[in-house]
Amino acid sequence: MASGSGGWYTLLQIAREAELDRTSDPRNREPVACPRCGEPLAQGLGGVRHCRWDGWQYPRDWTEPL
Repeated sequence: MASGSGGWYTLLQIAREAELDRTSDPRNREPVACPRCGEPLAQGLGGVRHCRWDGWQYPRDWTEPL
């Protein structure tokens, strides 16, 4: 393979960039506030985050944003 023609290093770079794009998209992040009322989520048992105001829980009640 000729130098500079790509290969595995280019493929790995593309994979790193794709992962960065996926994790930097705000729609793919876990919520920090209740989507119903905007109240900050509290940390519960087992890592379950919940809204103290209306009982919304992540990940139980989570739906993917549009």
